[in-house]
Amino acid sequence: MNTSFIFFQEGSDGYRSDHGTLLRPLCFSGSSNHLKDLRLGNNLFSGGIPDEWGDLAWLEQLELQGNQLTGNIPEELGELSMLTFLNLADNHLDGTLPVSMVNLAALQVLILKGNKLAGALPDLSVLTNLLDDQSDLRWNALSCDDADLSAFLDTKQGE
Repeated sequence: MNTSFIFFQEGSDGYRSDHGTLLRPLCFSGSSNHLKDLRLGNNLFSGGIPDEWGDLAWLEQLELQGNQLTGNIPEELGELSMLTFLNLADNHLDGTLPVSMVNLAALQVLILKGNKLAGALPDLSVLTNLLDDQSDLRWNALSCDDADLSAFLDTKQGE
């Protein structure tokens, strides 16, 4: 596979996913190491996000929203230094947000709403490119020590 973009959405090309396990068969190697855009949202995929996806060094956009993904967000996603857009919304992900997420210096949009994430947030203030008006952490049980971020999260929980 020699591509920089993969888009796979329910209904595209007449295909309808059938609660398929997404992630283990979709591990990349070789020429796919230049993959920049991976959009797999709204397909009813299940299972966990593979640790191996942290090796997709050129990845700029990862969309996995609206599936039935479970488990933790892998620490290895924090190795995606070129990632600008991450959407994991409306799944069944649990655990805490990995501390390695603070390594995503290029990240502009972080959408995690509608999961089962809990615990303390890492210090996201180091993500200076993060756009508050486009990022969404609602409908989780996340907490933080930063008063400004905590107030922001509280206002978003009611929306």
